[in-house]
Amino acid sequence: MIKEGILALAVTVTAYIPANNVGAIMEPVLPGLTCAVSRDQKHLLRQWVNIAGVGWRYCNDLTHKRFRKRIDVAVGSYQEGVDIGGCFKSEITQKEDK
Repeated sequence: MIKEGILALAVTVTAYIPANNVGAIMEPVLPGLTCAVSRDQKHLLRQWVNIAGVGWRYCNDLTHKRFRKRIDVAVGSYQEGVDIGGCFKSEITQKEDK
């Protein structure tokens, strides 16, 4: 059984264009599908999260160590990042198997 909304966190959401095709856990970074999380949210790696205002994303990359409570959504172009909204506060919920 899958329960949604087990974890709710307030985060800052930004967009980024991946510089390489491999994330921190050696899986491909796919614009429009994956995201990077800050190191304090490392427990979200290999998990699906629902980002309010963006939708479901798979966490397979890490941001720079200076960031806290942050999610970077992988996008394919500058315009896609602008369409997402640049930088904004949001809430995420995690999909967890129980």
